[in-house]
Amino acid sequence: MDKPKFFGSIRRELFDGALTPQQVYRVEVLLDACLAADWPLAFTSYALATAHHETANWSHMKELGGEAYFKRMYDKAGARPKVAATLGNVEAGDGVKFAGRGYVQLTGRSNYVKAGKALGLDLLKEPGKVEEPTIAAKVLIWGMSTGAYTGKSCRDYLAKSPPDYVNARRIINGTDKASMIATYAKEFQAALVGAGYGKAPTEPAKPVPTPAPVIAAPTSAKPPVPAPEPARHDGKVEAPASERSWWGGVLSRLFSKEP
Repeated sequence: MDKPKFFGSIRRELFDGALTPQQVYRVEVLLDACLAADWPLAFTSYALATAHHETANWSHMKELGGEAYFKRMYDKAGARPKVAATLGNVEAGDGVKFAGRGYVQLTGRSNYVKAGKALGLDLLKEPGKVEEPTIAAKVLIWGMSTGAYTGKSCRDYLAKSPPDYVNARRIINGTDKASMIATYAKEFQAALVGAGYGKAPTEPAKPVPTPAPVIAAPTSAKPPVPAPEPARHDGKVEAPASERSWWGGVLSRLFSKEP
């Protein structure tokens, strides 16, 4: 696909005409991961839209807030113990340790455990690795493909034509900001289509080889034998034998006649 054309389009439509190098890098990492996964257009469009929302325009790879906020929102000793239990935050401090990270803001001990097992990473020990774009991209593709986050996957809403970009939010987080994220998905889809996403690269035409000149094979015919030159005697040219024989016959007949 034509990446400069893609970035030119989203810069204009989604970033008010300006993209930082950090934003370009984070978008490109996720885009490349979707390409490597051979994701169809609608899946990739919604993945980019989700990350665009969850990271506040690709600016933050960790949920905004301090320890007090994370403890109140996600810890079992916080203000929402039922939410903490749903997230698997069973130990004190889990709300802070397993706050939202990555392109989908992965949250809660249970989700970190599942993602780590699926990707072969120890995210219980190093939850901060989910903030790394390459790891975050793998977490997003794994969760959206398998339905690991909410039980709903890309196939439930995005494999149809047209894709249901509004209800696709249920893959991540119920219907929170569903319409707004659907609008982002349509913008990303237009940019991807314009840049040739999913199309096989066109190979340049191969030059037609110039045919080699045809060289005629040498013939086996022998050159013509030249006629023999008249014989010479004492500097005089002697007539050919055929002519001598003819004149001899004429003279013989003339001199043999009686008067």
